This record gives sequence, C-alpha cells and structure tokens, in this order.
Amino acid sequence: RISPEQLVTEHILRLIANPGALQVQDFANGRVRLVAVKAYYGGPLVGHELRTLYEHMPDVDTRVAAIYRQDRALQPGGNTVIEADDEVFFIAAPKHIRAVMSELRRLEKPYKRLIFAGGGNIGTRLATALEQKFRVKLIERDLDRCKQISEALEKTIVLQGDAADEELLMEENVENTDVFCAVTNDDEANILSAMLAKRLGARKVMALINRPAYVDLVQSGPIDVAISPQQATIG
Repeated sequence: RISPEQLVTEHILRLIANPGALQVQDFANGRVRLVAVKAYYGGPLVGHELRTLYEHMPDVDTRVAAIYRQDRALQPGGNTVIEADDEVFFIAAPKHIRAVMSELRRLEKPYKRLIFAGGGNIGTRLATALEQKFRVKLIERDLDRCKQISEALEKTIVLQGDAADEELLMEENVENTDVFCAVTNDDEANILSAMLAKRLGARKVMALINRPAYVDLVQSGPIDVAISPQQATIG
C-alpha cells in the first residue's frame, strides 16, 4: 500500500523533473502523462488554432484534454485558439512532454539548486531521491531531527532553523535557488515561507497545503504551485 506521503513525494518529483509544469500525473504505469502548463506569449501555438499543434508535430502522439481560461473550462476543438495565460492540459508520452510544452511557452532550464523546508518524511524522501543529481539543502526547525536526517542523507546540506527566517534564506542564497519547496505539516508555515522565498528571488516556489480553501487562495498569488495530498492522489 502506498502512503499519501509517498504520493505527494512522487508528485513533487515529477514537477521538478518537468520545469514549467503546473501539474504532472502518471497514467498506465507512467507510460502516459497528463501535464498542465500555462501558455505564454511567444509560444508558437499561442494565438493559433489548436489544430496547428498537430501540424507542427505530426509524429508526436498528443491530445489536449482541457483548457482553463480565467477559471472557466473550455472544451478544446481543432478551431480553438490558444490564448496567453490559458492553462492547457495535454496527454503525451514522457519523452514528448518537453516538445509539446515548447509549443505553449518558452522552455525553462532544468533545475539544479533545491531548498526543501521541512525535515519530515516528505522532505527527507525528496532529499534522498534528488541529492545525487541536484544541489539540495533542507531546513528543519527541530535540532534532534536535524541530527537524525543529516546522518541518513549523504550530500544534502541540512540546516537547523526557521524556513520563514529572512536572514537564514538570504544567507543560503535563496535568490539563486531554482526551487524552494515547503513541505512541513503546517499549512500557514508553508505558505509564508514560500511567499518569502519568492519575494527574495527564488525562481520557483511550491507549498504543500492540506486545506482546500488555502489552495484556492494562493493559486493566483505569488506561490507558483500549491500541492495538496488530494491532488497528488489523482491518477
């Protein structure tokens, strides 16, 4: 049986592996993925009918499943014109995801530097999975927990402190961080630390939020991705 914490961990790992995606869900044991991405000006498909996507990439098997425009769902058709700021949900094989995303927005560079706020099961699992390929830092408030996880991790830099401490984040060069991800068990702490990290210059910020009302509240704010356990369970 897979725990909710493991599902959240896997969900965040997929987001980190696909820079620029708002959601990534696996289907058919990972052979197919549903990806949500925001369309930006400059994307080849923006301002054009959806049918041109298939003309641009005739050898890529992909389908646009849904489009959200100003929080309103649209039924995609061949003559649907993609507009900037549309949230586009498409289905494709993992190897084709970046190609499809490049039609909707400028591709982001791969992430390198990561900071996780929270040394619980999720934060520790993320650091364990990523520390061999990324530069990972983990911030944990509890000193005993810091000692425990620092012994279990190999390359991750474990910091004892408050992730919402502006001085600490500045000392750790949060402005050069590609992803700041707050995964403590406190929704308010996750929101505040992610907002602070974004204001200080973090490239992308994510926050784990359990209360659905909070997810709706921050989705259109400074937090790039609000992750809920319910969302991670889908698929």
